[in-house]
Amino acid sequence: MIASQKWVAEMVEAAGGDVVITPGTQASAEDIRRLDPEVIVAAWCGAGDRVPLEKIIVERGWQETE
Repeated sequence: MIASQKWVAEMVEAAGGDVVITPGTQASAEDIRRLDPEVIVAAWCGAGDRVPLEKIIVERGWQETE
């Protein structure tokens, strides 16, 4: 996984959020869990409905993330 690019991080910050990982860096699901974010925004270009969000949450152990 790659953390959002800088322009996405800028949008999160403009909306009042804090980005908890350096934009553009690679991260594992465990890295994300350790950071304990309040929100995770997931996006896959061109994936559409082929990537069910519920499956991703369970496979990565992110059920406790709001």
